[in-house]
Amino acid sequence: MASRSSCHAIKHDVFISFRGTDVRKGLLSHLRKELRRRQIDVYVDERLERGDEILPSLLRAIEESQISLIIFSKDYASSKCCLEELAKIIDCKQTNKQIVLSVFFNVDPSDVRNQQGDYGDAFAQHEEKLKDNGKVQRWRSALRKAGRLSGFHYPTNFEDESDLIDKIVEDIAEKLSKFYPSETYGLVAIDQHIEKIQSLLMRESNEVMLVGLWGMGGIGEDKDYVISQLDAWGFHGASGIEVLQKKALITISNDNRIQMHDLIRQMGCEIVRQESIKYPGRRSRLWDSEEVYDVLRHNLGTDEVEAMKIDLSQFTDLPLRVDTLKNMPGLRFLKLYYPLHIELSMPPSRVKAMLLVLGL
Repeated sequence: MASRSSCHAIKHDVFISFRGTDVRKGLLSHLRKELRRRQIDVYVDERLERGDEILPSLLRAIEESQISLIIFSKDYASSKCCLEELAKIIDCKQTNKQIVLSVFFNVDPSDVRNQQGDYGDAFAQHEEKLKDNGKVQRWRSALRKAGRLSGFHYPTNFEDESDLIDKIVEDIAEKLSKFYPSETYGLVAIDQHIEKIQSLLMRESNEVMLVGLWGMGGIGEDKDYVISQLDAWGFHGASGIEVLQKKALITISNDNRIQMHDLIRQMGCEIVRQESIKYPGRRSRLWDSEEVYDVLRHNLGTDEVEAMKIDLSQFTDLPLRVDTLKNMPGLRFLKLYYPLHIELSMPPSRVKAMLLVLGL
């Protein structure tokens, strides 16, 4: 991943600074889930009990993040550790041009900026207990600067927490896209195809929607094709690829193709198999031809299924009904493998009929 400065390589998309168990179990838990669903890498201090001294690992995590998100809550300023995080974040903004976003969660931005209300009370206690007045002034300065940043003011500007989370995630994704530009530049007419796919998704619908991606077998997928498909589904494709590469789960070849070691692939397959050893229809992914056949033939799919691969070269017939996929409302990805270079056991007329049943 590219480095923002000569000193620190970027390892995280977002560092989140927060205070309190209520924030952790409420807003933060839902926000993290949505960010991770979008394949955005998030760093959060997992310690339930946070002391007054900030850990060096937290300072490094701030330096190694593209974006810092500060959740200013009622008790934020009472934590010396949070104030140290804040001061470090403001330093990174000034020296490394780090993007800083503020969430004023049930607090007034002016209280943060001017250390009034609960923030004023917290600083009165800090000044009483600490002999190092320079540290307190550094915290005050950081709060003044952060309080002047445009941010998300809840509940003033949002209907509910869900609306707040949606806006935060969209803003973060948009800002990250500038660091991970689209890899489809230079591919002739690819944008029109992507727009057509996006128009078919109908994300606001609660119905089961399928989009078939039809192409020649054996070509493989480079980095440019995978990213475009992930982006079309609303995932942060480039960021997700970077995360997998950083964790050494995939490699990128010289000709820009994504590669995965067989052992890692087998391990991933086994993890999915363990989700439900006896009942494949209760797994998140289906790819084994025999299991796919049984699930479709006997209508054994469930809402746990998110992705499925159908290799038409393995079937002599695949009886399907119109309601076959209704038991799989969570299905987001369906891959049909239809090799053009070999003769299929299934007659072309039957393939066409099956596609019509699937709505493709």
